[in-house]
This record gives sequence, structure tokens and C-alpha cells, in this order.
Amino acid sequence: MPISSAPPNKSGALWQDLDSERLLNDVIAMEPEERRLTADESTMDKICYIIAEVIDAKWPITYRPSNGAGDAAVQIARGLNLNETHVYPPSLPVA
Repeated sequence: MPISSAPPNKSGALWQDLDSERLLNDVIAMEPEERRLTADESTMDKICYIIAEVIDAKWPITYRPSNGAGDAAVQIARGLNLNETHVYPPSLPVA
């Protein structure tokens, strides 16, 4: 079966409220209070790092390119003289 490049039909019930401005608040309200977690910037960095590690572990062909991209990003940030607290090395330790 060929994959269609046509845009999805957005007329069904699934799509009905996706453009709603209150959608995020509605979704947040559905989460049980006892299961809510907040994440600061450091926690989000760790989550992103873990996701990248999982992708690299699943598809080893991406390992070296993604590390190279991380190295390049650090060098660019330093070349732009960004504050060192905003420059994360590609080997960000997960603690």
C-alpha cells in the first residue's frame, strides 16, 4: 500500500477541538492531581538528553552524527560568547 502525501482529513471528531485555545488547560485539568510533576530547566535538559540517548541506542547509525552535532552546537555557542551556564556539553551527565 503506497504512502499518501495528501494532508490528513481533519473533519472527524478527533480533530474537532485541536485548534481550541483552551486545549492545553483542558488537557492539564484531566491529569490526576497526585500524578502531576513539575520540571525545571535542568530536569527538562536531562529528559532531552535521555531521549537522545535512547534514539542513539536504538539506531547506532545516528550516534556519531548526533554527538558531532552536539559538539558543533557547543562550539557555535562559545563562538557567540554565550554565557557558559547556557552552553551544555554533549555528554551532559544525568544525575
